[in-house]
Amino acid sequence: MCKLCPVYASYVRWFGSRILYIGANVRAKEPEVPSSLCRIENHPTLTGALAPKKLKKMKTPLKAFLTLTICLFSFNLVFAANEGGEMIVHLEQTESGYLDLHLANLQEQRTEIAIADMNGTTWYREWLNKEEGFATRLKLTEIPNGTYVFYVRNKSDHYAKGLLKANGKVRLFEEAQANPKAGVKALQTSANSKTTANLISYFTAPEANTLGIQLANLNKSAVEVQIHDLNGMPIAKDQSSGAYGYAKKFRLQGMNNGMYYVIVKTASKTQLCFFEYSRGEVIIGSLQELEISRPVLELARR
Repeated sequence: MCKLCPVYASYVRWFGSRILYIGANVRAKEPEVPSSLCRIENHPTLTGALAPKKLKKMKTPLKAFLTLTICLFSFNLVFAANEGGEMIVHLEQTESGYLDLHLANLQEQRTEIAIADMNGTTWYREWLNKEEGFATRLKLTEIPNGTYVFYVRNKSDHYAKGLLKANGKVRLFEEAQANPKAGVKALQTSANSKTTANLISYFTAPEANTLGIQLANLNKSAVEVQIHDLNGMPIAKDQSSGAYGYAKKFRLQGMNNGMYYVIVKTASKTQLCFFEYSRGEVIIGSLQELEISRPVLELARR
């Protein structure tokens, strides 16, 4: 292989990235971060393309033509390899009321980071432009008690995580399904540490424009089911009590395409099931849950 090919590939990759993002510096005015939630540390990770290197002068037009052809082929391979790559998100609670966030493989796409409650209020939003990575620390000590959804999304990928703020502490929801993309399966989890009964949850797409929710082993306890968009705006709400199970189909026709989630609340557990609605198709995604004691649950609802 020509020794200059890697050099040309680096140059074309650098030059191509500049061409693709001409005009991307026009940045919309970002909403101000409320004093109740402060981003106290922000240092983008600089992992951009390689800088161009000086190239030796070609002695003949034929050599230049052959080298350019090979480099264009390498250029296509580079972008084919990057296309479809998954966003890397690491969210960790380092101390009470603080979250450390690290992002990678953003592919320089315009990316939104936000935290929203269940009433449609966004407590934090940040936009990233032309960044491959990002790191920050979020201070959540003064936001109200309640359940929130943290999310990161761009045109290629998305990530969402539930979190609960109660009694000065922040708890992250845990993944209840090991591989949510493998298919829709029954989720069986412990409903209460003091009993052997299990809460069994099914989230399905039985037909077009329809989301099916089935719950079993409720043992006559009260349950609340809500559907929200990713910004927290309520879409539907239902309640039940005095029964051992719950089953209902929600018609989604007329809703905008996008990301949504279902929240299921019992006396001892909260579950979040994220799904995508696109042209009548319902795609079930991540299923998360959090064990909640009754005093904490009541405190979070205030």
